[in-house]
Amino acid sequence: MLADIILKLASDYQTLQDGGESFIPANEDLELPHKHISTSRIKRERFFDVNLWHDVPLTSNGVPIIYPTSYVPDRVANFMERKNIQDPQNYCLEMFVNDHDFARLWKSFDRMLPELMRFQAIMGIDVSNYRDVPPKISGALDTLGKLLTAKLQRKGMTVIPCVSWRTNQSYEESFEGIPSNSVLAVSNNGILSDELSRYYFVEGVHALNKMRTPTVLIVVGAEMDELKDVVNIRYYQGYSQKYNKGGLYGR
Repeated sequence: MLADIILKLASDYQTLQDGGESFIPANEDLELPHKHISTSRIKRERFFDVNLWHDVPLTSNGVPIIYPTSYVPDRVANFMERKNIQDPQNYCLEMFVNDHDFARLWKSFDRMLPELMRFQAIMGIDVSNYRDVPPKISGALDTLGKLLTAKLQRKGMTVIPCVSWRTNQSYEESFEGIPSNSVLAVSNNGILSDELSRYYFVEGVHALNKMRTPTVLIVVGAEMDELKDVVNIRYYQGYSQKYNKGGLYGR
């Protein structure tokens, strides 16, 4: 449902921008399969804060641009752990699992910002994107994650851009807006027990190294034998490795 709302708002935005008009989101009710969402509900619940676009640089295709960083964290914590971290100024926060837990960030960005800024840095927002997701919805989800990431960077946070991709056919789209010659972050959460997902991940890492030449490639998750010869990888335990024997999501 979130992706459908994003697509509608993005369409409204582009239409009005093309016509030189001010953007007033959600002029019509939204019809989804077996569900009717009124304009007033979309506005009230603020599924997507359109003001996030302000001050964010975009590529020629309208994808948020994320700037490079040389920052490499010493300690990493997951978003779900944030309230229990006693010294957040010494941690980099990663957001690779449980999208619903950080969904409030795109609903109430300004309210969440002070809590995030207590941390030394943050890895980019990873909105889960599976290979069976329709391409248009996949693009909307990917753009949403990049938008939130770019906005945090514009607010003065140290941000490590994160990257995800669905298949080996989606690199150009997935890597758009991602800087070259920067520290980058990826995660293999949820893919290691699936042979095809594992293959696409390994292929994607090689493509990312070729197309964006990251100075350090952070992998949040378990070490992989297939990538033992990739010299710029640095592994960090994710939430799965620290708290769940065998890992989350069937791993």
